Amino acid sequence: MTPESPATFMPITGPLRTWAFVVLAGLALVLSLRLTMTETLREGLAQKQERLLAQTDPEHHLALPEVGPGVTTGFATIALLLSAAGAAIAAAADLITWKHFLRWLIIAAIAGCALNSTFRAANRFAAAVGSTDIIAILAAGWTVSLLCHPALTGRRSRQFLTALFIAILAAWIMQGMIQHFVDQPETIATFEQNRDQILRSQGIAPGSPEAAAYEARLHGGELEGFLTLANVTAAAFVGLLVMAAGLAVSFFRTAMRTENAIAAIIGISTSAILFALGTWMLVLTQSNGGMGMVVICTVATIAGVGLHGIFARYRRVLIVAGFCAFFLGGAAVVAYGVRHDSLPGKSLRFRWYYWTAAATLVRDHPLAGVGPDNFGSYYTSVKRPAAPEDVSDPHSYFVRAAAELGIPAAALLALLIACSVIAAARAPFALPDETAEPRPILSTNVLVVAAMFCGVWWMLRYAIVGPYDVYFLYLAILYALLAACAGAGAFILMESAPPRSASLAIGGLMGALGMFVYDQINMAVLTGAAAMLFWFLLGFAGAAAPGRRARSKLPRVAPPIALGAAAIFIAATLWIPTLNATMPWDPAPAEYAYLRAAMSGDNAGALHALDEALARSPRATDLLDQRILLKQRLGQPVADDIRRLFTLDRANARVRLRFALPPSDLPPAERARYLREALRFNAQLAPDEPKRLSPEDIAKVNETLAKLEPATTR
Repeated sequence: MTPESPATFMPITGPLRTWAFVVLAGLALVLSLRLTMTETLREGLAQKQERLLAQTDPEHHLALPEVGPGVTTGFATIALLLSAAGAAIAAAADLITWKHFLRWLIIAAIAGCALNSTFRAANRFAAAVGSTDIIAILAAGWTVSLLCHPALTGRRSRQFLTALFIAILAAWIMQGMIQHFVDQPETIATFEQNRDQILRSQGIAPGSPEAAAYEARLHGGELEGFLTLANVTAAAFVGLLVMAAGLAVSFFRTAMRTENAIAAIIGISTSAILFALGTWMLVLTQSNGGMGMVVICTVATIAGVGLHGIFARYRRVLIVAGFCAFFLGGAAVVAYGVRHDSLPGKSLRFRWYYWTAAATLVRDHPLAGVGPDNFGSYYTSVKRPAAPEDVSDPHSYFVRAAAELGIPAAALLALLIACSVIAAARAPFALPDETAEPRPILSTNVLVVAAMFCGVWWMLRYAIVGPYDVYFLYLAILYALLAACAGAGAFILMESAPPRSASLAIGGLMGALGMFVYDQINMAVLTGAAAMLFWFLLGFAGAAAPGRRARSKLPRVAPPIALGAAAIFIAATLWIPTLNATMPWDPAPAEYAYLRAAMSGDNAGALHALDEALARSPRATDLLDQRILLKQRLGQPVADDIRRLFTLDRANARVRLRFALPPSDLPPAERARYLREALRFNAQLAPDEPKRLSPEDIAKVNETLAKLEPATTR
């Protein structure tokens, strides 16, 4: 072991060690809350209208609960404050290495790119929230790598986080079962009884192609867990399941030591049961990519734990080979797509459509991108007619990063991931003797600590998202009990039959890599709950990477001060103003003002509010759609707004049919051109695509064209 190995760091006891666990528990609480709360999505006007109606009319009880930007920015503020405290503790313990500082500098550079992109974005509020999320997630993962250092919190920090992952997995499994056996059947029954009302609450017209697609998804039975999208749920399951597999393999190796055999066998059995149940839930998400990654990463984890000596000896070769395989695989996919202008299978073909559209945005905005969380508002202006879905994410980590943050930020993210993976690959094989550590506070009264942690976790979740009724309160208590028992049981078993930290770290690394590779065709690991899990796993796995300690003041002082300042800045300029509806970039207050005015019949006030909302979100096609309808009602000219809508939604046959078919102040030649475009776009949709125009619609278009074309030739 080299003089710079973590084994040479003297074990730290006393207040620093205790506070390190407190900060680690705080970050773990943020992760736990995020992984069991609805993913943040922008609500459409229909959902906002339903929310307003629910406040005044008890008949309208179908409004969806929203975990909005206020919660996201609040979590980011707290995560950054905890990260600042963790960096200060590591600096006081003299544990920050130059490699730690290098990764922090990369994060700071990414934060600068995100800030630059935010000020250039069309919807600066969405970009600010997304930037805040990215910065906090990266900082949290970096801080975990500091706090899990063997000299500071030792193997018990890894045991604590492993127990947390098991507790989260147990809660997710329970939620999946409730959703599959209770919620989905009840939702389908409720939908059949309130079909039109539910469709309208989602902004969908009954009888439309969108209604048919919504009903097909409803009856498809895709498991969405605590999040809102099945593939994001699948990405999180990949990390959690591989971690459970790593724990089972770790207990198997421990079982070979006869004095710990019984506890280890119990650990193997419970981990295997959770893995099996979680895999069943993953199957219910209907994610083939997620299933494939769990299989591959589980095999890799078994090999890594069983053959860790060989892995340690040849780790440089294996790291280089892994990176080469990743890049060669990506290059092969791109080469196939370029040659055929498609990829095999319907799902991958659609992803190719997303990526090629995103390439146009990267070409037009190479340095700053279009802004975090702004892809969806730009995508409809560059998508091809054969792509029926209007997506908010191109379903690829690097494609999204390049499109939203710019090429420099995407390159920095690639560098950060490479550095983190290299650190994690080296860390498991350079740990000190794990039997000589003093027992910290966490290892005593495990049941009490677990019960308190999980109780706070689930009561906070219940307080934030509701709804506040007895059924959901009972569910919250049940989830808390299950998570506490699962987490405490896992920790006690690891105390009784201690697995090597190397084995746990390998599980974390393989889980993170599985999430990352899957996210090249998915949409989870840039912002959001699954992204925080990904960086937690990387930090957890790379905590003991060897490196030279930074003796100068800058690496010790800069991170805690900068992270603390960032937290204060976000709280003052974004979090608190968002909660108070005083953030000048936020379009939501103007949207609610429009809805209130429209519901009260104040058309002039509604138009004024719409103009304000569009000034804050100028590419929002739903707002522009409403302004056209409102202006028509007021007898005002709409030609310019229609042209802008067609530019923003460049390949939508139904939008052209809606606004070019009826008479308006558009010149006849333009109406005819737009209607011919509608027919051309419609012809490029797949024959089984619900958004295709009906024969009746096509007949109306041809009839209108026959009337318009003689007028255009005069």
